Amino acid sequence: MVLLIVIYLTLHGRGLLKNSAIILSVAFGWLLSFLAGEVILPGGTTWFSLPSLFLWGPPSFEIGSVVSFLGLAVSGTANFLAGVFGGIGTIPFAISAGLISFSGNKSPKPFILSCVIFIAMGLFPPLGALAGSVPQPVAAAVLLVSGCSLAMIGLRDMVREEITLRENFIIGLSLLSGIGVMLLPHSQWEQIPGWAAGILSNGVIVGTLGSILLEHVVLRKPRQSVSQSITSKAGHN
Repeated sequence: MVLLIVIYLTLHGRGLLKNSAIILSVAFGWLLSFLAGEVILPGGTTWFSLPSLFLWGPPSFEIGSVVSFLGLAVSGTANFLAGVFGGIGTIPFAISAGLISFSGNKSPKPFILSCVIFIAMGLFPPLGALAGSVPQPVAAAVLLVSGCSLAMIGLRDMVREEITLRENFIIGLSLLSGIGVMLLPHSQWEQIPGWAAGILSNGVIVGTLGSILLEHVVLRKPRQSVSQSITSKAGHN
């Protein structure tokens, strides 16, 4: 129902109603879940509190966390270099691109407002508890809409290129591999080291690595074919 409401408001809504399609759908889904007894609000929280240091215990070294933070460090470095040399920046959370494409709002104001809201949720525990009480299926329904926009961005980029049987395998296997690992149960990763499970259970990482390996290793084009393809595109342009 949340998914259908998002789609309906986006296609048929006007003005503020259309722009608020996601937040209205989340509120509706939260209300239904609350009436069904699926929402548990934590009690006994103070209205205001400053963040605590080492809330989850003293720092510990985990290779899985190190690998994750290295990915963020690479993304930050890429954005820094993109700003210096006038390139295109990257984002570690790809679904954001789908959300921007879905809403059509490219202004930095929503990003600044969301930062303020996150700060407020950290300083006012009841506000953070309310946001954290949104059931996972409700949030997933909204992300599914953003995922559709993200998929279309990729498809529009792919159709600009010549799609042969080789490209069919690369695109199809990478996409299905990324989706497949996300459908595996959590118990599947219990016997795997944490650092490896953090990588292999991430659909975006698996799909990206799969496409790179298929493109440049498994189904690599002969050097002569690559040169001819580049020459053909240059002549066409």
